[in-house]
Amino acid sequence: MKKMTLAASLLIGALGLAGCTTAEPTPDPDTAKRQAWADQKINQWLSANNSQNLDQMGDPFDLVKSWESPEEGKLVVYVDFNENGVVDLNMVSNNIVRSVRHMDDDLLSVEAVNGAGLGITNPGSISTYPRPD
Repeated sequence: MKKMTLAASLLIGALGLAGCTTAEPTPDPDTAKRQAWADQKINQWLSANNSQNLDQMGDPFDLVKSWESPEEGKLVVYVDFNENGVVDLNMVSNNIVRSVRHMDDDLLSVEAVNGAGLGITNPGSISTYPRPD
């Protein structure tokens, strides 16, 4: 009797698992929207510096390798690690804030992060970085 109950339980369990599938994750529309916004900010930054790509920006700006917007108004740029570390991160985040803030008010902060995990955040508050009249 125990063997039959165990066998029946295993069979029912196997049949139940056979119908299970792993669903592909549904893309989050907010993530795609924020990435498009981050791309727009990078393009505005390039444009403000008369550049068409990061290679034309020179050191340390050409060390920016990727970017994202984890939340509305926040831009995070990932910078290759080099020996100057924090100094370059400050320069990158400050330059982006100062270049883009005059174009619109939706950039609230820029965080530059390097390969060593150091991160420098520069808020783009209007009082710190006023819009030109």
